[in-house]
Parts: sequence; structure tokens; C-alpha cells
Amino acid sequence: MVFKWIKNNVVGDFKAERQNYESRKAQQGNRPVDSAKPTPQGALKTRSFSSRGFKVPIVGESNYQQELRRIKATVKDNAGTGYIKVILAREPENRFDPNAIRVTTTDSQTIGYLSRDLAIQYGAALALWEGEGYRVHCQARLSTGRQGKSIGAWLDLAPPAVISATFSDPNTRK
Repeated sequence: MVFKWIKNNVVGDFKAERQNYESRKAQQGNRPVDSAKPTPQGALKTRSFSSRGFKVPIVGESNYQQELRRIKATVKDNAGTGYIKVILAREPENRFDPNAIRVTTTDSQTIGYLSRDLAIQYGAALALWEGEGYRVHCQARLSTGRQGKSIGAWLDLAPPAVISATFSDPNTRK
């Protein structure tokens, strides 16, 4: 029920906010804004969004176990748990899901994606920051499964409403 309320009341607001933002940018520069155009990650500034809780899951980690094992071996381990900084990037050219949001390490190694539902919720908020040249990052908790065979990850990521609301206040940017 909560997700339905968010989808009906919050996601629509992000879409409208993104459209308003793009039209303002297009008017300022007298050229169309191409939000699907990727920006080189090295040229972007970063902005951290933390919620003080690792509650946002990522999916597809099974496809990136080799990378996750390499990362986990290099971070301090606390009873099977390691913490790393990750970057979230929209992937509009993804052939399976144009709303896809990839989760990468700071050295651009993919470790998974946000689920389809979460990608829709976070997409517009990330697009606002990416349009201004920022990469959104947060902390990820890597933990080993019960049998020690696989590594999973959870993100310490603020809700999309917080990410979007912070964008409108330039004094809060880091």
C-alpha cells in the first residue's frame, strides 16, 4: 500500500519536475536538452545521499560475484560485512529497461542495479542531479550469504523525495 501511494503521489511529481527543469534548461541555452546523453563520470562532481540505514536492496549481484569478492577482500570486514562507497547512474540506453539505474564502485565496476520499481522511483531525482553535472553516491553494505557462497549488497540511500527536494536548494549542495 505504501509503494502504491509513493508511485501515485511522488513519482508523478518527479516526472513533472524533470520536465519543468528540462524546459528551463532548453530556454536558457536555446538548445534542446538531451537527458539520455551520458556524461563522462570523471567530469562529474559527487553528492552523497544517506538515510542512516541500509534499507535499499540492489538486484543482479549474482552476475557480479567475481567483482564483489574482489572488493570484499579489500575492505575491512566486520563479521562478514564490508562497507564501500557506490555511485548510482541512470542507464537510459539499457536494452532491457530504459529506466535502469546501475550501481557501480568508485572505479566504475558494476555490482548490480536497483530493482525496476526502485529505478522508476529514483530515476527523475537522479536525472536532476546528473543534469547539473553531479554523480549521486551513497554507502553500500556488502554481506556474505548464510552459506558463504554469495555476496549481496544493500544501500544506505535517502528516499527519492529527499534527493529531489535537496536539488531545489542550492545552498545544501556539497
